[in-house]
Amino acid sequence: NAMKAIKSRTVRMLLALGLLCAPLVAAAQPAGGAFKVIKLDSRKAGAVSSEGLLAGKTLYLAAQDGRSADGSLPSSFAQEVKQSLDHVREVLKAANMDMGNLAWIQVYVTKPEDIAVLNDVYWKMIGANPPARTVLVVANLPAGQKVQINAIAVDNSAKRSVITPQGT
Repeated sequence: NAMKAIKSRTVRMLLALGLLCAPLVAAAQPAGGAFKVIKLDSRKAGAVSSEGLLAGKTLYLAAQDGRSADGSLPSSFAQEVKQSLDHVREVLKAANMDMGNLAWIQVYVTKPEDIAVLNDVYWKMIGANPPARTVLVVANLPAGQKVQINAIAVDNSAKRSVITPQGT
């Protein structure tokens, strides 16, 4: 009986918490509309990734990896980086954007010695107006992946300019 009472109180608390949080969730919607999930017909997101989420005029991309459509990973790191960036490009295209819309990109790699290869592929693919970038070396990525990319892009209505600190 004590267990039923605890479960009942827990359910009531969760319902009350949900009612209290509902206005906060509604207020968190971006100006200009609700969130829109960007899905790709050509491939499914991995177990730890998503294609993209468009919030107003801002597109968020998470864990874009180098897997092929069949889920396999390429044998070369350069090809895995290229496919990861191709996946970024596909999500951008599905949201009516391109690489020029990227504002920030974060790349995870599992080996510091792979950064030179990453840079070679990245700078050939990223375009003339690169976004802000962070490269992090991590101990592991899911399913044997050696690279994953997160990014934020903004649609063309946002003015974009490069800021260069004085003295550089």
